Amino acid sequence: MWTRRITDSIKINNSIITYASCGGNTCPSNLRESRLCYGSRAENCQLSSWSEWSVCPAIRCGSSAMQTSTRQRITTEKCGGWCTTTFRKRRWCFRRPVNCKLSSWSEWNTCNGTVCTAGHGTQVSFRHKIITETCGGTCPSTFKTRSCFNFINRTAVECQVSPWSEWGDCKRTSCQLEGIQTKTRNKTVKEECQGTCKYALLQTKLCTQSQLPCFNGGKYKPNITGCVCVQGYYGVCCEKSPYFQVSSPWNKRRVIRIAATSSGGIVFVIVVSVCYKRFEGLRSSLRSCLGLG
Repeated sequence: MWTRRITDSIKINNSIITYASCGGNTCPSNLRESRLCYGSRAENCQLSSWSEWSVCPAIRCGSSAMQTSTRQRITTEKCGGWCTTTFRKRRWCFRRPVNCKLSSWSEWNTCNGTVCTAGHGTQVSFRHKIITETCGGTCPSTFKTRSCFNFINRTAVECQVSPWSEWGDCKRTSCQLEGIQTKTRNKTVKEECQGTCKYALLQTKLCTQSQLPCFNGGKYKPNITGCVCVQGYYGVCCEKSPYFQVSSPWNKRRVIRIAATSSGGIVFVIVVSVCYKRFEGLRSSLRSCLGLG
């Protein structure tokens, strides 16, 4: 009775990482060593297949970048077996035009179109984009139509509406504390085929604010009753502006109102009347311009 011992050798290859410098010891000339091993024979490592190329990371259309593909080590080499050191590879890629990708066509809708009585109508089929076109890519139509015949009269369709919105801000168009608030709702289904819509789409109500509004760029000041107006406007709410008043075909009067506030907070309005006499004579025209009769 005898046994057999299986022997093999393991070979290890070394490589120089850093060469000697400045009088240091030189690297040995023998960069390979081996020894006997017992048992299994040398086995190489096993590798996975290369992965799909990664998405091209180029940002701008027409620009280039690098994309990669990788593989993994499934089993490790044994007893001096071989295994690659390359687990990643790269290649140049470009951002090219990409066409859209569309879903399948939907079923044809009911044959109605705008026909409310029996007769010819239109059917529509749709599809949607799964991938949008980029960099100048193309995309075909997402809907198609065909003629059809409607054998049944359509019944009247009443409108349907959404819930009411919240009340809006208190809006005022005159120099008052009172204003108007509104709220709205929209049609979610439009009336068709002689159907009606009995729902109101707008509601209003009165509202009251604690301070007067300021128009034409005026600013509210709590220490006075009213607003501080910008140049060219006057009134408690800055709602008025200078104007020309024609009193006769021969004369015109320009009325200028200047608003000023004293240190005590009292508002004075100075009215200046300037008459322009278009022709000489006619005392009555001047009296009319000045409002004297």
